[in-house]
Amino acid sequence: MDAVQEEEEFEEESPDNRVLAKEVFVLEDCSVLGRESSPQRKLVWIMQMLNKVIRPGDEYEPFRILSAQPDALSTRSDVRSAVLEHPFRFDQTAPFSAPASAAPPTFFSSPDLFISHSSHVHFFSNAYRFVFSLDISPSMASVNLATGTVLFSDMFQALVKILCSIVQAVWVPGCIKPLRPVVWLTVIAQTQPALQPLQPVRVLIQGAKLTSETLPSLISALRTQFTAIENDLIAMEKKFVCGEMNA
Repeated sequence: MDAVQEEEEFEEESPDNRVLAKEVFVLEDCSVLGRESSPQRKLVWIMQMLNKVIRPGDEYEPFRILSAQPDALSTRSDVRSAVLEHPFRFDQTAPFSAPASAAPPTFFSSPDLFISHSSHVHFFSNAYRFVFSLDISPSMASVNLATGTVLFSDMFQALVKILCSIVQAVWVPGCIKPLRPVVWLTVIAQTQPALQPLQPVRVLIQGAKLTSETLPSLISALRTQFTAIENDLIAMEKKFVCGEMNA
């Protein structure tokens, strides 16, 4: 009986324009020194926000709601048609930015969106730390028979492609401006003791700020470091070959 009464009270308090938020995009502030992203903190925040109305721009330290998309199966026909016609363009503050060639987005009313257990909450951060640990052994001086290139060169090119992808702007559905988080980069190379007896772990880059502006200089620094390691690999390979010939 009590459960029925609580359900009736909830229905009476819920306005007609409440609509389930199917997709919710949240920004976590990790720019403060010493603060790291915490799965437990995210879970607690979601539990606290259940059945509560949310709006883009609302802040709940250290979280801020970027945008939200209503459920396409909403009982409101205007919301349902808008979502189906313009997927991921629904926002209570502004339409999702589209390419210049796309048709102008349709403006429609903004219902009160709320989070439930079936909502998909996507978390972003305004700061990230990336640490790349490269396993470098003498075998990396071998030639890739499929491409005809040295494996060590392939590793460098793969790392460059990853860094170029990281500095790209992140487009969050429902936002008119891209998200550009701060990225701190560290690259270390782990080598065999025979290659680097006194320094088996070589730090190539440590705590460098990675942006589209600093990317060229970081790639140049990495190329210099890779060249030095490659020369060590070649010298070690020659020493090994000469030792076998003398034996």
